[in-house]
Amino acid sequence: MREAARWNWENAIVLGGLGLAIAGCLAPWVDHSAAGLAMTGLELGEFAKSFPHVIRAFLYVPFAAALVVLAMVSGETIRTRARLLAPPLCAAVLLAAAFPYAFVTSAYDALTAGSQFVADSRYTAQAAVAVAGGLLALLAPLAWRLGPRARGGILALLAAAGAGLGLWQYAVLYPSVTAVYGRPAQVGWGVFACGLGLAAAAAAGIRRAVQPGGSNEGQG
Repeated sequence: MREAARWNWENAIVLGGLGLAIAGCLAPWVDHSAAGLAMTGLELGEFAKSFPHVIRAFLYVPFAAALVVLAMVSGETIRTRARLLAPPLCAAVLLAAAFPYAFVTSAYDALTAGSQFVADSRYTAQAAVAVAGGLLALLAPLAWRLGPRARGGILALLAAAGAGLGLWQYAVLYPSVTAVYGRPAQVGWGVFACGLGLAAAAAAGIRRAVQPGGSNEGQG
C-alpha cells in the first residue's frame, strides 16, 4: 500500500507539473497592458524570427517536451485501453500548435495551384522540433514496457531539456524584446509556470531513476 501511495503521489506531481508547463507555454511570457504586445511562449517563437542570434526552435521545446512526457506517463496513470488515445492526441496537439503554418500554406499552394513548394529556412528547425516531438509522442507506448527507473530517467531528461533550452533562449531574446518595446519587458507568469512545472516533473523523474527497488514491471 505504501508503494502504491508513493507512486500515486509521484504521478500526481508529474501530471500537475506537466499541466502547469503546458498552461505556461500558452500563457504570457511577455506581459503588457496592451493585449497586442503581450506574447505567449508559442507566440514568442514567431516573434523571435526577426532575431537571428536566437535559436527560436528552442522556444518550442518546452511545449514539445511536456506533451511527449505526458504521452509517456499516460501508460502508468491510465489503467484502461483509453491510454492508447493519449499518444496520438498529444502528437496532434503538438503539431497543430507548433508546426509552422507557413509550411502548411506553401504545401497547400503547391498541391492546388501547381506552384513549387518553398520551405522558408527560418521555420525549418521549428518544423523539426514539432515533427520529432510528434513522433516521440507516438512512440511513447514503447516506453510503457520499460522499468520505472528507465522511464524516470527519460522523463527527467526530457523535462529538464525542455525547461533548460526554452528558458535559455528566452533569456537570450529578452534584451531584444526590451529594445523593441523601448523599456524593460514585463516577464509574464507563463515563464515561471512553465519552468516550475517542468522542474517538478524532472525532479520526480530523477527520484524514480535513482530510487532503489520499487515496481520492476513495465506497463506493457
